[in-house]
Amino acid sequence: FPVHFDNELINCLADLGRSENCTLFMMLLTGLKLLFLSRFGQGDLCIAAPMANRSRPMTDDMLGLIENTTVIRTMLNKDMSFRKALHCVRDAVLDAHAYQELPFEILIQELADTSGFDTQPLTDVYFSLVSHSEPDINLQQLDVYRVENIHEQNQLMLPINSANFMFLLKETQDGVVGWCIYKDSQFDADTVKALVGDFKRLLTQVATNSDRKLRHLDLNLS
Repeated sequence: FPVHFDNELINCLADLGRSENCTLFMMLLTGLKLLFLSRFGQGDLCIAAPMANRSRPMTDDMLGLIENTTVIRTMLNKDMSFRKALHCVRDAVLDAHAYQELPFEILIQELADTSGFDTQPLTDVYFSLVSHSEPDINLQQLDVYRVENIHEQNQLMLPINSANFMFLLKETQDGVVGWCIYKDSQFDADTVKALVGDFKRLLTQVATNSDRKLRHLDLNLS
């Protein structure tokens, strides 16, 4: 399902974020977590997110995908203001950045082996925001082959493949755009459409009411 947050809303959120030393990624992730809290009463929520995994200068110009997946867990409740929730998410994101070089597969294996922990909920929800512009690609004099099922061929199950619900967003000149992707075994189209609308309404509310408790916001969620 398509997602579009216009420049007016994104600029308001960015201004609030700067005042709280938070990135737009943190702002939107906080909104998504509060959406799930409001809709499903889920305050203890893990959301998987990609990390560039290029924290060292020698990796800046390295070719290839060295991106890693991290899990951002927070404990939020409806008596928190958006500002308070934002600080919790910011701390969780910074903690995740500190361990972004730990391979996700090793983390999952350790949790499963040492505690018998069901790791599936860690990747049920996946969120990403691309903040850099993508250069034009000139493919002249190159032969390009489309590979449809490379993950299945290599028996590689990436975290994004196992997610039930994903927000894949990108900053553009027209605001933040992207897609909400979902498994139809878990959600139906009407529910997802309502969730996307609720997400935008929630962000609009908190952009101008960041100190009010979530339970007091007039979100009019579906």
